Amino acid sequence: MGIDIGTTALAASLFNAETGKQFAIVWVKNTPQGQLSLAFLPSGLHSFKPYLNSAIPYLSPITQQWEPLMVRSPSQPSPLIQVQHRLTTLLATLRSADPNLSCTAEGLDDLAFQSALQQLAGVVINQPVGASDAYRFNMREAVLAAGLVHQSENIFFMEEGVAVLLAELHQPRAPTAGDTVLLASLTLSGGLLVVSAGATTTELALVQSVQAGVDLTRAAVQQRRLPYAGTAIDQDIICQLIYPKAGDWDDLSLGNLDLPLPGEPDLDARYALQQHLESSIKGQKLLNAVRDMKPMLCQQDVGAIADSPQTILKYEDFYSWVLSPYLQQLNRELNLLLSQSGMTADQIQRVVCTGGTGSIPAIAHWLRQKFSQAQIVQDVSHSNSTPTRDRVAQGLALLPRSPQLLDRTRHQYSDYFLLQELLKLPIQANETLSANQILQRLEQQGADVTACKSTLVGFLDGQLPIGLIPLTATRLFTLESSQNADYQALSAAPLFSRHDRHYQLNPQQRDRLWHHLQTILAQTHQTLEAPLTVGLQEPRIL
Repeated sequence: MGIDIGTTALAASLFNAETGKQFAIVWVKNTPQGQLSLAFLPSGLHSFKPYLNSAIPYLSPITQQWEPLMVRSPSQPSPLIQVQHRLTTLLATLRSADPNLSCTAEGLDDLAFQSALQQLAGVVINQPVGASDAYRFNMREAVLAAGLVHQSENIFFMEEGVAVLLAELHQPRAPTAGDTVLLASLTLSGGLLVVSAGATTTELALVQSVQAGVDLTRAAVQQRRLPYAGTAIDQDIICQLIYPKAGDWDDLSLGNLDLPLPGEPDLDARYALQQHLESSIKGQKLLNAVRDMKPMLCQQDVGAIADSPQTILKYEDFYSWVLSPYLQQLNRELNLLLSQSGMTADQIQRVVCTGGTGSIPAIAHWLRQKFSQAQIVQDVSHSNSTPTRDRVAQGLALLPRSPQLLDRTRHQYSDYFLLQELLKLPIQANETLSANQILQRLEQQGADVTACKSTLVGFLDGQLPIGLIPLTATRLFTLESSQNADYQALSAAPLFSRHDRHYQLNPQQRDRLWHHLQTILAQTHQTLEAPLTVGLQEPRIL
């Protein structure tokens, strides 16, 4: 099963490896007015990814409170574990007996769908380019708690751009709903580029050519990520077009903030702005008004917005002050991607533009100018639904068709597993060892030292897995929580001290790190006892 969990929307697809058929999964809510198809995440899960990417929740043995605390709004901090629980609740609806909320698979009756869920061999989840192992750990925990599968090794991760590539390479015979039979691989003599632009990020994936019958390897896929997309566009509409000329919004006190530059990621400034707007009723109303009118503004002038009927927003201003800076950033990233792959724009044969932000008409127009020799394929977003996410979900579900696209090393050896293995080593406090001597001992424990060498040497030099200690500079967590006594103890000293290319263990710091890891694992389904196996095998399509 492929599950694409976006910033605000959700899609899933079921793949039958024996028949090659795919079935789109639909969430349905029963209301007095009839059945309503759901594609959007509940508001409590909007923009959750940066939080799960930055920390792992744990129950403090001292206070018996969950840490760390998120700053979703300045006045109401909440524990990170809430996001994980909400994700679990959402995913559990796949097996839910709730009469008011159910899931169906297009092309399968309820009995066949439930039977397929009972035989589920694996779940593939989307992840941002460069996602940390904290994100993967947190998402695995939600899937396991929901009972979709019962083993960590049956949960896999893939970037959206790679998933879209897979969906492109294995196109359906006909656009029939539910009952989709896969074709043989696509053949392209030129490059295939994916631009996946959603609510928070724009991700790029590029392969130089595609040959039928030749496996596409992960090393052949070049990727880049721009942390700017739909939510940042909403903010720039407010900061550049609405706030400067609308006195009705003066009481939002935006003048007290360091406002982000248009088109720039400016993550700290954008986190602070979003938290500020969401902390007041008027700010929430403005955000909702901008989201509602943005599809129209992307094509024409807009005559009025909520609480400011005299405010006229012109498409020309939107393009010049908001969209153009974004396209300049996108152009820089695309040029870097082309340089990375050794290609020119004229060598790109096909461009697939997907995601909610990717459906803006001006983006496809700009891509046609940038890649004049390429066919441009753009998903179209419709109100009250998110069909553009289906393409990603379909590609995720197709991972068994191209198992070589899995990042096997990261799947098998997470940073947290490697750290625990390092902490297990029987090293005495007075021993002075070289990096190679320590790595040899790890190899004797069964670790693939060659594949994980850079991570392990980083640990020897004082680095820790991302998320073990939250980064205070991100403003995602309260300062008090991100600097609590546990985190201060973990950062008080390095695990090893270095002397002329040799390392000496700090036993007190080893004990602190070991204790904290066990505190985390005491509340999770995951154990980190062994490397995860890779059960993916290319199926025989009947």
